[in-house]
Formats: sequence, structure tokens, C-alpha cells
Amino acid sequence: MSMKNHPICLIYMWIGMCLLIFPGSLVWAGTASAGGKQTLGLRHPALSPDGRQLSFSFQGDIWLASASGSNPKRLTVHSSYDSMPRWSPDGKWIMFTSTRNLQKDVYVIPSTGGTPSRITYHSAADVGLDWSPDGREILFASNRQNGMSLYAIARTGGLARRMVHGLWNIAHSGAWSPKGDALLMGSSMEGAFFWWRKGYTGPNNDNIIHYNLKTKQATQLTHHKKNDVWPMWSKDGTSYFFVSERSGTANLYKASIQGGKKRALTTFKTGPVRWPSLSRDGRTIVYERHFQLWKTDTDTGRSERIPVSIQAANPHPQRTHTKLSSVQEYALSPDGKKLAFVMHGEIFVTDAKAKTAIHRVTRTHWREYSVTWDADSRHLLYLTERGKGFALVKRYPFSKKETQLVQSKTPLYFPTVSGDGQFIAYVKGKTDIMLLEKGKQPKLLAKTQHGGFMGWTLKWAPDHRWLMSIELDRGRGDIWLHHVDGKRSHKLTQTAAHDADGALSHDGKFLFYRSNPHGSDWFTRVGGDDLKLLPLKAMKRPFSEDRLEKLFKVKGKKKKTAKATSKKKKKASTKPATKTAKKKKKASKKTSKKKKTVKMVIDTFDILERTKTLTRLKGDERYPKPSPKGKRLLFFANTSGVVQIWMASFHAKKARISGAKPIALGLRFRHLWGDHGLRWASDGKAAYVLHRGKVVRIAIPSGKIQRLRLTTQIEIDHQQQRQQKFRELWLTMRDQFYDRGMSGLNWKQVYKRYLPAVQQVQTDEDWTDLMNEMVGELNASHLGVRLRRRGRALQTGSLGIEWRVVGKRVMITKILRRGALYNADRKLSAGAWLDSIDGETVTSSTSIHKLLEGKVGKRVVVVVKVPSKAKKVTWTKRSLKVRPMSYGADRWLRYLSWARARRKKVNAWSQGKIGYLHMRGMGQRDLYRLIRDFETQSRHAQAMIIDLRFNWGGNIHDRVLQILSRRLYSTWQIRGMKSWPQPFFAAAHKPMVMMINERSLSDAEMTANGFKALRLGKIVGVGTYRWLIFTTSSTLIDGTRFRLPFWACRTLDGKDLEKVGVSPDVYVRNTFSDRLLDKDVQLKKAVDVLMKQLKAPKKARK
Repeated sequence: MSMKNHPICLIYMWIGMCLLIFPGSLVWAGTASAGGKQTLGLRHPALSPDGRQLSFSFQGDIWLASASGSNPKRLTVHSSYDSMPRWSPDGKWIMFTSTRNLQKDVYVIPSTGGTPSRITYHSAADVGLDWSPDGREILFASNRQNGMSLYAIARTGGLARRMVHGLWNIAHSGAWSPKGDALLMGSSMEGAFFWWRKGYTGPNNDNIIHYNLKTKQATQLTHHKKNDVWPMWSKDGTSYFFVSERSGTANLYKASIQGGKKRALTTFKTGPVRWPSLSRDGRTIVYERHFQLWKTDTDTGRSERIPVSIQAANPHPQRTHTKLSSVQEYALSPDGKKLAFVMHGEIFVTDAKAKTAIHRVTRTHWREYSVTWDADSRHLLYLTERGKGFALVKRYPFSKKETQLVQSKTPLYFPTVSGDGQFIAYVKGKTDIMLLEKGKQPKLLAKTQHGGFMGWTLKWAPDHRWLMSIELDRGRGDIWLHHVDGKRSHKLTQTAAHDADGALSHDGKFLFYRSNPHGSDWFTRVGGDDLKLLPLKAMKRPFSEDRLEKLFKVKGKKKKTAKATSKKKKKASTKPATKTAKKKKKASKKTSKKKKTVKMVIDTFDILERTKTLTRLKGDERYPKPSPKGKRLLFFANTSGVVQIWMASFHAKKARISGAKPIALGLRFRHLWGDHGLRWASDGKAAYVLHRGKVVRIAIPSGKIQRLRLTTQIEIDHQQQRQQKFRELWLTMRDQFYDRGMSGLNWKQVYKRYLPAVQQVQTDEDWTDLMNEMVGELNASHLGVRLRRRGRALQTGSLGIEWRVVGKRVMITKILRRGALYNADRKLSAGAWLDSIDGETVTSSTSIHKLLEGKVGKRVVVVVKVPSKAKKVTWTKRSLKVRPMSYGADRWLRYLSWARARRKKVNAWSQGKIGYLHMRGMGQRDLYRLIRDFETQSRHAQAMIIDLRFNWGGNIHDRVLQILSRRLYSTWQIRGMKSWPQPFFAAAHKPMVMMINERSLSDAEMTANGFKALRLGKIVGVGTYRWLIFTTSSTLIDGTRFRLPFWACRTLDGKDLEKVGVSPDVYVRNTFSDRLLDKDVQLKKAVDVLMKQLKAPKKARK
């Protein structure tokens, strides 16, 4: 389940690569030095067919060495990431995987050196795995048509053919049998995408599958509750080797293809075996362990480290001068003249219009953040963490000296300075609002349910003595005011709705905020957020009679008083004699204005009844920002289908707004999560906002925008940066991970254990895998660090077809409904021949994906050959103008085809008595589809199947359960017409079945748990994934993102659903073979269960 702020949870579809560590003398914990320096971080080893040479990846390149580890030399040199080398059976070629074209593709290079040849052309991830026994084909894994499957392609490239079918069959880590007639493979998401997770036990554990290429039959070889991964064939093909966690740590095992006991080859207690490869003679397995290369004799089980020492320098620069132009946050000074901003974790200052120089304030490899100005507009305050805890720091921008105001082992958030500079408020942890008075020690102002990192900024009232905060109650916000004396607090909003985005008017008389009283559940709201206005003191409504009578009053001349006469004379006789006197007088006026204080009056009697609605636009309105003089209001709205800034006039006496309209029309925002730094300038003549990494100045009232040119260059030490990111990640997990006990780990020891490796890692890919290994020790779902993209590859177009090679020709075997070719010619059917694409003849050696590279949405001319109706002509050519779709859209159409087939099966098996719907995810669009399909299917059905198999989660469980819980309570009838039920659509009075399986995860598990707890019907299938924690996404100093599980989900009796999942009432499993044949025994059982209930008396159905 996801939140943050609440993006829908999607499963990461990347193939992991493991760790890389730079040469050095440090050794991973548990490894003894063998005398002298050792090179750490050698990866993905593979022995040559003759056993004399060893290939591996290091520093992002492919290397060769002798089998004993001596004489290492570099085979490839490229700025991209080359990995996973595999030798051809004759030893002449080495296949490897590379990101040279911004996505993973398979390449081949002569083992003696030369220019690599690109073999696969697809914007999906293609990862090379093995060679066919004759060396003519390469086996690779790809997610081009489903989650992950196996494909084969000629060594010289051309058309790839899918080896393993089934929409939902995950196939990875494939190995070709010595005879070429079978494959061994892994079969779960755990092994394919989360190989670094340690200790997972659940229904979706990985098992080894044997697949006969001739009979198309699949046999599950392992059945252990722990993960079994990375299968390898023995030389004679009668047995196999694999890696398993069944002993607690990933070790090597051997077993017979015919079954029987699994024998452990290694018995390591620490240091998991990673990325093994078996020699062609079957005698030696080489692999990674403790970030070094190891080997094991398959007969004796004798294991030893392969000593490799590399003295060569890394050709890829570790220090670079980098241009910075993307702003992470900014702060406008109280006087409106200066701008502080953060880029890449460093603080800079310039003038408010960016017309002067840019001055760099901080120069550390640590991250500084939450920058704000002191009341004097001369000093900065910011937060940092430099290895000794979190600190609140004060600094004059042009001085190297920092003043540490607060030091804390607990995270600090949202520092804010009162307008008079007397107080600094900040949040400590998730619950403590702290107050630092000038010249005193910090003190606790209020113990709250603020939320810390997931909460809202604190704001000072205009009198500088009241502090506004937003605090959570059952996941929904309430707006509070706390006085600096610590004795007075007021809850201003007292509804069950989510009230947030509070802002006080300049005179302290009004509170602006947003709320949705019609329904506040995340993702499942009824209506939208509106802006509200709360007068803090009851307003007296003027009498219209008084206004009328005022019109008739005679305006007489005012009598001059002695005092007025005296002032007039004084004014005439005291004219400033000099310019200096004029300046002093002007300054004194400004000072007198500043000294004016606002007196806050908070009347809580019947406060809820005073709330007024300011906006009723279509969609959501959020983040109201009243102007400094109180005459205008800025806010965000998505009324027009896009998120824009709106402005309105505010009328305080009438407590309403008028003239609301979008301004700054050139700015469109991607989402409504966060106020994008929208701020007024102190004079009210301009506003500032952060838009896609740029600070934008908006002139008021014209709305004219000016993107401030904030560009500079700094030198980045990437090795130090990776250490900083490591510490950020480690600290965030320490402080925010949902399990306070850190899954039983000593998290400090984990830090010490990984630090030496982090200090040596030299590529971002290896750092990412290293961090995934670390968080994987927590054995939790929704974890993972994702490599930051360096750019986007050209998207491969899809024609929405499947094909088969016949001789040298390509026959179309399937045309996807609503696919690209289907839309071009709906009369075209399977059996046609693919002749050419944009004039290029298509044969078995043609790479269709290469021809469709970068063609998504563009016109492509496809020529097909179809049977001719003419007697003398067998085939005729038909030229079609086709608009290729993305491969993501192709996968979606394959899913829709599968779902339609399920519905058709249910309809046939039940003779139309049972309705069926499948939910792919638990997001807003999935909810809309559920409402549509549920009302359509349940209208005439006597029973319902709700299928949550292969559901990837989200956050709409409560709304789904509300729909499924509807019961009939009355009927309506118009005279002479049929009666209608109330509610119009309901199913709770009918028999229902919910289907789950090992890939029902996250919010699907929460929904299934609710379905069972509410006793809405029976659950059919197998246990759920055990992948249920609320998660959010966090960002590191360089923009790298990682998932953070921070919110536990438990049953009513306190069981952690992450650990136990949801069990079915009726257990039935679909096997790998079932999915190959599109045989759905689970669905048939669900129909049987419901048909049995329909035959029973009504009282006995539930």
C-alpha cells in the first residue's frame, strides 16, 4: 500500500545486478586477508569452456583473467554499465548485458577483444543468461510482454522468439540443457526482482521449474518454503545445482532432475552465494561471496576464494564538475530582497530577482536542507546531519562560521522563525513540537500527532505568539494553534474530515484551509477539496436597514477642534530642512509601522458553525495563500484538468472571494501533493513558486512569469556522495522503518558492516545493489533503491501482434484486439505474412524491434501478404498505415484479453448465473473500472466473483469493501413500471467469492482481509504474497529514490499482515503448467463453490 504523498504502489520491474566495490585493503566482514592487498567487488564470474580463463565484471566493464585469478585485463571500456558475461560453448564469444543505449540490452564481443555487437533492440530490459549448446542462439530474460519471461535470439541478432508462455508466468535465471531440449528457470518475482531480500517465507517464494521444450510441459522441481534460485545444469543433464536459503543463508545445493534429496555443497553461515555460474565440464561453480570471487568443487564441495588483484586505475572519473540548475527547495527573505535555495544538498543565495551573483554558502559533501531565513533577513537557518546527529544551524551567508542552535539524535523537521525573531519552532521526531526562545534552551511546546517527515510545516500567527500546526487523528488532519507559553492550545477544525493547508490572514482574524466534508478517505473521496474560511471571532452581520438610513443622513461640516488647529500649525512650521531629515522621518514611519502588533482573538464557542465555503469549483482546491495585505488569495486547483495557480479577490467584511481565475498560465503542475513552495513576496506585488526544479517569479496581478536563472557549477566527489547517500538511507530506515525492532537486526552493526564496501564502490549501479542488499536484510516488502535514470531510451513501438518463423518468412499468429495492426485493418486475421516495415523486407533474420525503435505514435507503413480471392494468385499484398503503440500498452491489451477470457469461462461454466470482474490494481482508475464492471455484472447475476489475483495494490480497499457490502433495504416503483431496488446496485445479499493468489499483494491483501473480517463471502485460491505495509517514496541528495515502509497494517487481533498475509477458505493452486495451458482450476473452483451455494436454500447460502 502506498502513501505520499500517496502514489499508487507499483511493483519495481528491474533486474538487479549485485554489488561492486573498488580495489582496496579493506575486507568484508568474515573474510580473512590472504596476505597483501585484495581487490573487492569483482562480479558475475564465468569460466571459459576449457576452464583456463575467468570472465567477470568490474568497474562497470568486462574483464578477463586466468582461472587462478592472475593477469587480469579489461575486455570492454565504456561509460555505460557492462555486466553478466557468459562464454559461448566454443569459447570464441562472450555475451554480456549493457546499458549503452540507456536500457539493458544483450551484446556479443569476441573473447579475444574487439568491437561489441548489439543483439537485442528493445526499450524493455533484456538480460543475457545462457547460450544454446550449439552456440547459435542466446537465451535472455525480458519484460517486453509480461512481468518477465525467457526468449531466444540468434547470435547475430534478428527475430527473438519467446520460449516460455503464459501471461502470468514469471520466468527468469534460465539455463539451457546440455542437449538443448529443456530449460531450468526460476519462477517468482522474489528471485526475478528482489533477489537481495533475505529470509522471505511465503506463498510467492521462488522455486526451480523444469520446462521441456518439445512437449511444452513444466515440472516444479523444488518445493521448499524458502527461495530456490539460479539453477544450473550438470554436464550430463541428469542433475542440477541451485542456490537456496533453506539453511538460513544462501548456499549451493545439488539435486537430481528426477527428484529426491537436495544435497548441500556449501554450508556458509554468513555471506550469501550470489550470481553463480557452472563450468562447461560441470566440475566448478564460480560465484560472488563477500564481494569477492569464489569457487566450489561440485564433487567435493571444497570452496575457496579466487584471489584477484587489480592495480589498474578506473577510467571512469570519480570527480566531476557538474552543472546545477534544478532547485530542490528555496526560501524568500522576510524583506523580500533575497533568495536562498538548495541544489544538490548545498545552499546558495542571490537576490530575489536573480540579477546579481549566486553565492555558495555551504561546501560539504553532507546534505543541508529545510533552509529558512531569520527575521533580520541576514542570517540563514537550516538543518543538517553530519555523522553526529541532526542539527539546526544558524549562519551568516558570507561567513564560514556556523552557530549550532540545536543538536539531536532524533530527526528534526520544519524549522520556522517567528516574525519578531524571538522564537524558533521545529518538529522533533513524529510527535514533539519544540520551541527555542532567543537566549534559552529548547523546550517542548506540545506533544502531538504531527507525523514528522510525513507532516506539514509549522506556521506562525501574525502576533508571533501563536503557532499553527496540522496534526493527525485517524489519518486525517486537524488544525491547531499552540501558544508559546505552552499552556494554551486550540483545535480550530473539529470535523471528521481531512482539514489541512491552514493559513492565517495578515491580521489574524481568519483561517483559510482546505477540507472535503463529503468524504475524506484517500483515493476514494466523494466530491473534492474546497477552500474554507473560519473567522476566529464571530462576525456581526450588518443590518441592511442601517445602510439604508445612512444614505439619508445629512453630511455637515465638521467643527475644527483646538487640537486639529494645533496640528496644522505644527505641520506648517516643522518642514524638513535637509534630505537627511527627510530620510530619518521616512525611516521612523517604517519603524512605527513595524512595531504595530496584531492582537489574536480566538473565540472557540460554536467555532464549527462559523465555517464558510470559499470555493466550489469542479475538482480540488488546495494550499490557500492570503496576500500580505489580505486583499488577494492564491491557491492551487485542478478544475480544468490540469493543476494551475488561481487568484481571487478576498473581501474580509463579507467573508468571501470573487473573481477567481487561473494566473501564470504558462505553469502547469503534475500533481497537488505539496504547495510547490508557493509564497508571496513581502510587498504583495509578486509571488514565487517552484516549478519543475525552477524558481518562478509571478507578477501580481498580471500573472506574468519569470523563470529565475539559477545555474551554477560545483565539483562532485562521487565516492563521498555515495557515502552520504548511504548514511541518509541508513538513518531514514533507522528512524522511520515501521518495525522499531528493525526485524531483529542490530542496525548499528549493519552500518559498520556495509561502510567499508560503500567507501570503495565506484559505480551508481553497484552502489544501488549494495544498498538493496542492506535493506534486504530487513526482510520486508515495499523496500528497494532504484537507480536514477540518466536519460530515456528510444521507445520501441509495438504492432500488437505475435508471430512465428516458418522457414525464412514471418507469419502473424495473433492480432491483439485494439492493437496497432488491429486498428489499421480490423478485417486482417492471423495467418497473414509480415512482408515489410517501412520498405525493409522482414525475414527471420530481421530485427523487427530495431525497425520500430522510436516509432511509438508515428506512422509506419506495414505491408502484409494475405490469401488472395483471385483464382490465379495465391497471395496478395496489402499496405497498411499503422501507428505503433508502446510496449506498456501492448502488455495492457494482453491483460484485457486474459480478463475477457476469464469472464467468458465463468459465463459458460455457470450458464450466465455468475458475474465476474478482475481488479488489476487498487488505484483510482481501478476503482472507476470496478464501479463500472460491478454494476454491469451484478445487475442480472445471481452471484459474483471478485478476482484479486495478480493485483499489484494501491489504496482503495475501504471504498471497494463499501461497494461489496451494500445490502438491499427497500424498493422504488413508479406506477405502471417495474420496481427498482435500493440501492440500485448491491451484491451483499447474493453469494460472493473473492479470489486471491500468491501475487495478490499490498492493498489487495488489505481488501481480502476486510472481505474475510466482514464475512462477505468465501475466499478461494492460495495465500496472499505477504507484501502489506504502507509505503512512501523518499529522495536522496542526488535525486535517487527509495521506498520506505513506515506504517504497519494489522488484523483486529494484532497480527502483522506483512508476516501472515491472508489465507483462503478454499485452497486451490494454479501451477506453472496450468498457466502455460491457460487452464484456470482456481476459477473453476470458485464457480463450483458459488453454484453449490445457489442450489442450496437461501437461508443456508451465507
